[in-house]
Amino acid sequence: MEKLVTFYLEPISVRLNVKGKISNEELLQRAKEKFVQEMTNQGGPRSFKYSVSDGDTLTREELAIGKVVKTDVGIGVVLKINKTTATVNVVRFPCYVRYKFTDLKKANSDCYDVSIWDQAYKAKKDKEKYYLFGHTGYIVLSEKIIPVVIVNVPRTSKGKYKLQFIEDNHYIEVTEAQIKHNFHYELAAAEAMQKSRRAKK
Repeated sequence: MEKLVTFYLEPISVRLNVKGKISNEELLQRAKEKFVQEMTNQGGPRSFKYSVSDGDTLTREELAIGKVVKTDVGIGVVLKINKTTATVNVVRFPCYVRYKFTDLKKANSDCYDVSIWDQAYKAKKDKEKYYLFGHTGYIVLSEKIIPVVIVNVPRTSKGKYKLQFIEDNHYIEVTEAQIKHNFHYELAAAEAMQKSRRAKK
């Protein structure tokens, strides 16, 4: 059985004797070395909090915007990361949810194959389209269908939307006209790609 132990450390200071001028880089390196030495000598930090969770729990370092994760109510994608929590858009859930890092688990990216935007608009052909923080969909880029999530919405019509690639560290910024033209549910994205290929022939 694998367990994940997370330490929450209090601020730690080290005192150095410095002679003459020294660069910040060298000072930091010497401070790191002394920090490691002091922690080793005293058997670790004296003041800290900790938590224990299952081995498949994600750490803060493993989280990223656009990453697919498992929550207590289903599979979701990370929209925003704060100091101790992450905002997640969960499939088939009416709104995005804020979770502690220790409540998020590893998930297979293949599990996240449903577009929230698809559910909201596919059956409403006569409804004017609008795009909100957390909406997921697909774009066609370089003849590839790429799943994306909206992680930033402009405050004015002249601003740009930020579309984060899901399970990828890339993103693009698009105008309102561009998002209306190239933000689809999966079937529509496939049709758009076919039209693009036919136009190039």
